[in-house]
Amino acid sequence: MLNTKARTTLPPPRPKLVNRRRLVSLLNEGLLAGRRATLISAPAGYGKSVLASEWVRSIQTNSEGLQVFWLSLESSDDNPGRFLAYLSAAFLNQPLTIASINRDSDFNSPIPEHVEQLLHSMLFSLSEWENQSGNGLFIVLDDYHRIHSPFIHQIVQYLIDHSPPCLHILLVTREDPPLSIPRLRAHGEITEIRLRDLAFDIPEATEFITSIMGTTIRPEWVADLFERTEGWAVGLQLAALSLRQCSDIGAFINHFKGSHRYLVDYLIEEVIKSQPSEIRHFLKQTSVLKSFNHELCTEMAEQKRSQDILRQLEKSNLFLIALDEQKEWYRYHHLFADCLRKQLSKEEKNRLYRIAANWSEKRGYLADAVEYALASEDHNVAADTIERVLKNPLIWSRGYVSLLESWLIKLPPDFIGCRPDLQIMASRVLFLSGKLEESAFLLDRGEVMLQEFPLQDEIFQKSLSAQIHIYRAALLAMNGKVVDGLRLIDPAMSELSPDLIHIKARGYDTLGLIYELAGNFEESYHFYLKASDFAGRAGVLYLAINALCEAASVRLAQGKMGEAKQTCFQALELAGDEKHIIPPAGLAWAVLGEIAREENDLKEAKHCLDKAAELAGKGGIVDDLRHVYFYQTQLQMSRQDFGMMTEHLGILVGILESYRVQRLSIRAGAIKARVALLKGHLQKAVSWASQFQSFLNSSSVQYLIDYELLTMIRVKMAVNQYLESSQLAGELIDQCRAGNRNKTLLEALMLHTIACWYRGDKEGLMNSFHDALLIAEAEGYVRSFTDEGLILKQIFEYALPLLKEPSLKAYGKSLFNTFSAEPPAIDVSGLLSEQEARILQLIASGLSNQEIAKKLFISLGTVKWHAHNIYEKLGVSSRTQAVVRGRELKVITGIGGHKP
Repeated sequence: MLNTKARTTLPPPRPKLVNRRRLVSLLNEGLLAGRRATLISAPAGYGKSVLASEWVRSIQTNSEGLQVFWLSLESSDDNPGRFLAYLSAAFLNQPLTIASINRDSDFNSPIPEHVEQLLHSMLFSLSEWENQSGNGLFIVLDDYHRIHSPFIHQIVQYLIDHSPPCLHILLVTREDPPLSIPRLRAHGEITEIRLRDLAFDIPEATEFITSIMGTTIRPEWVADLFERTEGWAVGLQLAALSLRQCSDIGAFINHFKGSHRYLVDYLIEEVIKSQPSEIRHFLKQTSVLKSFNHELCTEMAEQKRSQDILRQLEKSNLFLIALDEQKEWYRYHHLFADCLRKQLSKEEKNRLYRIAANWSEKRGYLADAVEYALASEDHNVAADTIERVLKNPLIWSRGYVSLLESWLIKLPPDFIGCRPDLQIMASRVLFLSGKLEESAFLLDRGEVMLQEFPLQDEIFQKSLSAQIHIYRAALLAMNGKVVDGLRLIDPAMSELSPDLIHIKARGYDTLGLIYELAGNFEESYHFYLKASDFAGRAGVLYLAINALCEAASVRLAQGKMGEAKQTCFQALELAGDEKHIIPPAGLAWAVLGEIAREENDLKEAKHCLDKAAELAGKGGIVDDLRHVYFYQTQLQMSRQDFGMMTEHLGILVGILESYRVQRLSIRAGAIKARVALLKGHLQKAVSWASQFQSFLNSSSVQYLIDYELLTMIRVKMAVNQYLESSQLAGELIDQCRAGNRNKTLLEALMLHTIACWYRGDKEGLMNSFHDALLIAEAEGYVRSFTDEGLILKQIFEYALPLLKEPSLKAYGKSLFNTFSAEPPAIDVSGLLSEQEARILQLIASGLSNQEIAKKLFISLGTVKWHAHNIYEKLGVSSRTQAVVRGRELKVITGIGGHKP
């Protein structure tokens, strides 16, 4: 006789460490939908049995009379007779001898007639019992992965297919059983809970760790652990248990991986040890791979059955995660892979990394090839791989410059320094990363090596020298030496080998930059378009898109917003479905954001610029980022959002000054001066103007400085130097007319109009006002007028009636209507923290620092620290100035700081 008591009852409840309400809800939905079965399938340690018992217990609580038959299966239960005995105990509530079934049954054939009759009798008895009692039966087969008998699988399939409404079968398993799951799924007859469902989310991981440790830990630590464990319950549990004995939690989490002794013990004992030797070998040989398909596995494990093994591993839920719907590419759970790698020697690991690098490069997975080569710790292999990969135009195509730079950082400098080709290409990477000095250094070293050790192929030698000159011309242009750059690049372009289309595209792009900085916008536009065309032919999507965006920027500088917008759309069309993903599209979104701002659609401007910052930041294209944050700062100036303006200005200035180029440092100063004027910090703006004037007096400038000159005019007007400002604006207007620089021309005309207003020069005012409206009407400019504030409203009131052209007058009236009756409200949200605002309010009420500390229950040092921050953010240097500025910005309310 078979004793069925020991393992056929619901396990006792465990301490509830985390609420799995979302999963219980999913399971209940399946039950209410009348599904015949539930499958909970996932690798070891995901809390399958805990979830099952929690669910079944909750159903028992809410369903009076429900009978639960819970069978915790063991290897010895993989016996048809024993299994039928268990079912008999469940259905008929009476013991059945194993011998009587074994004697009469052939378990290798389909279900014998007498066994089918037995099953039918069981189901019939169950239906009768339900009719009489109204109760149901829940059969739970826990650890069903221990069952391998085809006969038992047939029995379970029969029960599911013929189950009456009162019967529900729950299978809890580490691997999918060979049942007709696709058919049951298609007919809506099974609920499935899998690894992705069982993995904890961050709130659940937080609750779980807190329950084990008995205390909370920092959210960022939980997030790190969650990322490393991918929500695996046992991984989190073992980490949390270790943390209870850990003095440096942050350091532990940083080093927590699959080689941790508790994890290794668990995985080896529960998972790896039970696998056949063929599978263990396969797992270890492929453990170094971050992703893989069956072809790569064949190469790594020298195993022709790789495809079959992958299917077997997936079916067995062996910590294998499919990366695509076609299930061609996979990866291992991170901690599982760590544990497998721990069993390899260093030499074996490095050998496998080299195999993976070689295979990946041959198949065109270039980034993977480099990552594996670097992991092999063979610097020669890594350097050679990087050199070959950087010669392939496709690696530049998506614009992930930060990735290319990260490879170079991981290589010891000596392994770059002995390879002239690699030095030249590394120089270009650093140029795009905004590291101009380092780029120039590598370029110089590469040129010296070529001179000292010339190549045997003279044509290739000349072509390589031409590349150096093109890259150096770009460096000269970025430093503002446009004449020198132009002198260098023209002969270099003719020396390039015809097949180097990608390098020619870079040369044309450099010519576009040189002519743009020189103020020859038509030539610049022409070369940018040519660069885009050649880059497209070379298959370098990044440069094809980027050059179009630069062409759009030139059109914007010419005041042709419509054409600039269309050119941006062309760039996004080149990106296709990836226009919201790949980094080079960031510049297109940035230019569109600036156009939307100028058209007074500030909501759309913010949307475009936020997308631009995300994309450009992802790629690490520093030159794109400086445009993005310049336009972001412009937007916040239009909105007068001081908090965001200060944040974006800080990022922008950091980028500009990181180039360590005088031209861009001067630009950073000009931008800060404009923000200072907007905030009312006149002395800072005047100081910049004095420094800029000294620069002009002592330097021969080869590049456009329109923005700086416009800023100088604004500073002069702020100190009432209207005659000088109108003269300077007049000179700039003449230059802009000659050079077709309509965006600068429009701003210069507006400033000249304002200066004439203050000087009482009505004729000069009307001429400039008229010409400004002509430009604005043609392209739809709005913010260039409204950002000048109420003074322009007064000018409109005076000048509009004097205009003669009906169309200009109509457009002028539409602009006039955009001015508000009151000054635009300044958004100071985010400028001061809550505590800083509270302290400023108390300063205004006359309290000393000591009194504020006592009132707020903080230390005197903390009050002084906050006061220092307040002065910095408000641009003041004393308590009195802070109070005055706080009232101007309405951070302080009421007389003497008290609310009325």
